[in-house]
Amino acid sequence: MTPKSPHVSRPPSPRIACYGTAFLADAPVDAIALMRGIAAEVPQFSSPRLDASFLINCGRFLSGKPATMAAAPSTYLKRVAGADFHSSKATVVYECSTELRGLLAALTAERATQMAIEWHGGYGPQKSKPAELNGRTRRRLEILRNLAALALQGKDPQTKLMLRVDYRKQH
Repeated sequence: MTPKSPHVSRPPSPRIACYGTAFLADAPVDAIALMRGIAAEVPQFSSPRLDASFLINCGRFLSGKPATMAAAPSTYLKRVAGADFHSSKATVVYECSTELRGLLAALTAERATQMAIEWHGGYGPQKSKPAELNGRTRRRLEILRNLAALALQGKDPQTKLMLRVDYRKQH
């Protein structure tokens, strides 16, 4: 019989909440000013759980790449400014690629609904029961629709689709 190893307890890691704002900006982008906030007249929308990983997944789904594929995040997003993550609050500003903006602008209502429902299907085997529109799925669908509308507004090559994400540690 082998002796049991003593259980080492560690404090739980804090949960991190994110709140993202997608917006359009004219080039060149003043990333430092964006860290302080976004002007009210700028086309934008905000949502909880809208962060860089959400946009990277959108790019993967819309381009037909499997979610499990190890694609470089810089394909779709470029970090242009950010705060220190050691504090309890941090802000990061990203610029979406022209490719991602084009993919989002071409997103149809039917495809957005399909993506929202099958969001986690690319990560593993499908569940046996059919997916349904629950609270999280509805939030994803709303984000996808707003991203598509914003991307359509930003067709000018000088206009950039941007993302500002505020992260907060929850204790």
